[in-house]
Amino acid sequence: FNHEQRGGNSDGDEAFVKSLCQTRGIQFHGFSWSKDFVEKDKFNKPERGEFDDDVNELSDNGEDQNENGSYSFTQDTARRWRQRRLLELLSDFVQGEENKGYVHNPEISNHRWGVILTAHHRDDADETVLMKFLRGTHITNLRGMEPRSGAIDLVSLKMVDPVYHDGADRDATSKHSVGYFAKPMLGVRKSCVMDYLRSNLIQWREDESNSTNKYKRNKVRNELIPLLRDIAGGESALQKRISNIEQQSRQISNDLSMRAKKIP
Repeated sequence: FNHEQRGGNSDGDEAFVKSLCQTRGIQFHGFSWSKDFVEKDKFNKPERGEFDDDVNELSDNGEDQNENGSYSFTQDTARRWRQRRLLELLSDFVQGEENKGYVHNPEISNHRWGVILTAHHRDDADETVLMKFLRGTHITNLRGMEPRSGAIDLVSLKMVDPVYHDGADRDATSKHSVGYFAKPMLGVRKSCVMDYLRSNLIQWREDESNSTNKYKRNKVRNELIPLLRDIAGGESALQKRISNIEQQSRQISNDLSMRAKKIP
């Protein structure tokens, strides 16, 4: 996704990823803001809780629609743009003509699914908790990113079930072509990723805007977290505090859900 907000550096990022994919034999799909978003019909904001609750809770901007009905670039608009394009691409893969024969078990022939993996790590999850706390949220939602979203119907691109926290019945999605967003690296620190890249002499690209405080999340990352880490007594101590808050939030949420189910 080339947002075209950093001039040559944005184009350089795209060229780097495209070259890496070609070198490793990976199919490349590129989207650019001016070509892919502007020419598309505007789409509505997702319903609350749709796709990713951490996304909808934490937009860095308010209303992003101009008086003439067009959309300017904001972090929130760009995030929804990326989600929509990824789901459309996944839908093409899962429902495409070339994939129609890949399921051979007649008992599950109506159930097609796919997963979009993103590289969010533990630092991102900690930032999410703090952002929610600063913005204001119910105690049952005072937690970081979920490792997996709920199921999304790949025809309507609408959520068909919530995130499962308690092993709830999944039969509701059995006849859908569904997709999920998943974050397999939530338990990994960014520092561990950087150490791995350096130790294996792997080249990477850094978004220089991450070091600025233009967006609220950057301020939390660059200013608030280092201060809290110092006050708490180190990274491990701060991580323990945040993890405890998340655990308590989930316990309260699950308890309320179970109590609500018992109400006749």
